[in-house]
Amino acid sequence: MNLRNGFARGRHSAVLALVFVLSSLCPAAAPSPAAAAAGTRSSPPTGTIRGRVQNEVTGQYLINARVAVKGIDITTLTDESGSYRLSVPSGQVVLEVLYSGLDPHQVTVNVSPGQTVEQDIDLTNRSRYGEKSDIVKLDPFVASTSKLTEGEALATNEQRFASNIKNVVATDAFGDVTEGNVAEFMKFLPGISVEYSDVMPLAVAVRGFWSSV
Repeated sequence: MNLRNGFARGRHSAVLALVFVLSSLCPAAAPSPAAAAAGTRSSPPTGTIRGRVQNEVTGQYLINARVAVKGIDITTLTDESGSYRLSVPSGQVVLEVLYSGLDPHQVTVNVSPGQTVEQDIDLTNRSRYGEKSDIVKLDPFVASTSKLTEGEALATNEQRFASNIKNVVATDAFGDVTEGNVAEFMKFLPGISVEYSDVMPLAVAVRGFWSSV
């Protein structure tokens, strides 16, 4: 009986010794450097820049002007009131502003973490309007040409940044239209034909589809 108990105790001690040896040979795996870095790394602080973009000479707020952060893939377009809003990393950032027919413009903005910075942007075209000056020279011929050019620039910008395929024309390019009938403008668009009764436009056909009144 004592021999059996001694044998049992000896076998139990051997099992404990084996477990101790295995645990010393296979320590718990340490976290990888990448996992440790991911655990300690946090998102960089950000701030907000907002404002409006306008034509410096005419005072018109510009729709669909492209505002981007230089060196970072952060871009937005101005809305109907010329307003924009960007969430950017804190620190010094450079905004790049682009609008068809006007000179590209860059402006540096300092943004503190959690801060909202107001930054309005004025665009111009120096070759058309010249340098900014307090003296305003009025010339009816130049004003008429400027109006036509601005209308064409607006149409080009709308077509350039459209979310789908569309053609845009400036009504200023066609002058005054009798009775203001929209068909008189539509006939200048590609693929559009207009049906007339005497001199009055009555129906419009689009690239072979049935005409509609």
